[in-house]
This record gives sequence, C-alpha cells and structure tokens, in this order.
Amino acid sequence: MHASGDIAVIADDDVEYSKKYFNRIVEKYESNPDIDIACFKINTGEGNPEYKNYPNKEIVINSIKEHSPSSIEITFRLKPIIEKGILFDERFGLGTRLKGGEEGLFFHDCIQNNLKIIFYILYIEHVF
Repeated sequence: MHASGDIAVIADDDVEYSKKYFNRIVEKYESNPDIDIACFKINTGEGNPEYKNYPNKEIVINSIKEHSPSSIEITFRLKPIIEKGILFDERFGLGTRLKGGEEGLFFHDCIQNNLKIIFYILYIEHVF
C-alpha cells in the first residue's frame, strides 16, 4: 500500500542490496515486459550453503508446489498488483502469531489473478 515506482522489492532489515543487484532486477523486467513478478536467489556468502534448495533452472511459477519463494526473494511490477487489489499481508509471518504463510497467500492471489511469475537463478541480495 505504501510502495511507489514501477518495480517493488519486498525487503527486510537484515538484507543488503547493492547497485549491481538492483540492476539485475531492472534488467529482467526490461527484457521481459510480460512478467509481473520475478523471484531471485538469496546470497548467503561465499563458503555458506544455499539459503534453500532452489530450482536449478529458470521456471514459470504456476503453483507454490513448484517453488516457495521467501519474501526477500520477491520483486514485482507494482501496477498489476494494485490493479488486482493484491496485498502482501504482514499479519502473517515471522514476528506474528501466525509464523508463516504470507508468501503463499500473496502467490495464491497472484496466480488466481493470472499474473506471470518467473524464478530466475540469479542472486539479488545478501543476507548477513
């Protein structure tokens, strides 16, 4: 509700972004004008295991069963989200009584509204 601009990133206070990572995000949206949501990988630093078991190739997400992104992996074009009345419900997830589910609810609403979601095998942020 408080976002502005063309592309939004669901960020957290323990995540660090660099200009290089923002450029990757913008590049993907500019080269793929039909995508509404782009998900990426989280970089946990050299020598550390991957944040999660990521798909090994770019995929279209039509179901959470295919890939369940974490909030900080999610970027989206703001216009279709607003037009469809979709919200990222912060009443769910860490720091609440309901310890998860906000990403699943968001993706369920996006899929139900026929928004195109792509997972890219690129890093966009660093968790410290």
